[in-house]
Amino acid sequence: MAKRKKSNLTGPCIPALHFMHPEGFMQTITFILRLLALLACLTGLCLNMGVPQGRLHLTQLNYYTILSNILCLAFWGALLLGVRPSAAVRGAVAMSILLTMVVYHFMLAGSHAYVLEESFSYMRAANWLVHYITPTLMVLDFLLLGERESIGALAPVCWTVVPLCYLIFALIRGLSGVPIGGMNSAYAYFFIDPAQGMILKAPQGYAGVALNSLLISVVYIAAGYGLRGVYGLLGTVLSR
Repeated sequence: MAKRKKSNLTGPCIPALHFMHPEGFMQTITFILRLLALLACLTGLCLNMGVPQGRLHLTQLNYYTILSNILCLAFWGALLLGVRPSAAVRGAVAMSILLTMVVYHFMLAGSHAYVLEESFSYMRAANWLVHYITPTLMVLDFLLLGERESIGALAPVCWTVVPLCYLIFALIRGLSGVPIGGMNSAYAYFFIDPAQGMILKAPQGYAGVALNSLLISVVYIAAGYGLRGVYGLLGTVLSR
């Protein structure tokens, strides 16, 4: 039996000349979808950073939400330029932004400050883009687009590197004692602030922060294995 010829349809450009070829068609659709996702992510970042008002709120860079969206923006940009990361790396990016959506929805969206923001249509659009739209698009990208590869058993544990790096940054930044923007705290989120309320009635102080971080890490790793399982299941279904 003759071996299947390896496709040459790779690179950062849209394979327009091969559009009618099945593989070329799928690459073109993938390119367009990722370009639209990048534009949605960029729009959300611009709205949150105050660009439409002619400003640039650099204090937003203290928030995991903004940093994880910047990661997605850079990642989609790299994909559009022809970079082909492994499935494990793509999963790490997907999980990092999925954390943004889960924490916002279950831990932050009901707080007084966020309810006030949601009363303004501008902020509603900005919040939805960075907290829901971009995370959903990145997870779907990971699950449905790109080449199918096996993901190592320890990959979900390694995926904690991104949020742990942010935790270290946030704690070091908090030591300055300088409040973030209009907040009364030097910490972007209450669950990493030693002086504020803790999750599940954990003690205040750094011991409480450690317990909060451990709890979130356990849930994060469990969700990572769940996402890895769905990715594998979809790979089996799509290969039939």
